[in-house]
Amino acid sequence: MRNLPNKSIAPRKRSYQVRIPTGYFGSSDTRARVLFVGSYPPRECGIATFTEDVRNAYDLRQGFQSNVIAVSDEGTDYRYSSCVIGQIHRDMPFSYVDAARTANDHKCDIINVQHEYGLFGGDNGRMLIDFLAGLNKPVVITLHTTLPDPDAQMRYVTRELCNQSETVIVLAETSRQILQDVYGIDARK
Repeated sequence: MRNLPNKSIAPRKRSYQVRIPTGYFGSSDTRARVLFVGSYPPRECGIATFTEDVRNAYDLRQGFQSNVIAVSDEGTDYRYSSCVIGQIHRDMPFSYVDAARTANDHKCDIINVQHEYGLFGGDNGRMLIDFLAGLNKPVVITLHTTLPDPDAQMRYVTRELCNQSETVIVLAETSRQILQDVYGIDARK
């Protein structure tokens, strides 16, 4: 295992105002456009199904189609639906940079990342940090797993992912508490 730096990576430079457009939580003509990042069908995995379900529910509520940057396995050629506008190839660092460019050029207001350990490349998904650092739009990250006893590398990666995101979503109250107590994540995230 590599030695980890004692300090975290510098937070992304914000070239935008973090604001949720009017109507994001209510009914108005102005709605936030979300770009989803995660595995996606026809890839067979739970996160792919979850990403598709969240996207479909969001699109139904908003009344328009959102897009996806899909995370693909090495050596696999999926035939994605038209909503997939780009790919991250799990173990190819340059694809994270390309995906960040695609996201920055997209008409979305918010980027929602579906995170699971093992989905993204690098030690504990460390390559995702570079993707987030290259974005100039607000990020909402959904953490599907929050381990209560992480090793140093997992703690470091998880903290950086949270630090690079404006909002962190977890799927259970226990996970929220673990992020605060074990990882030191601000409860306001």
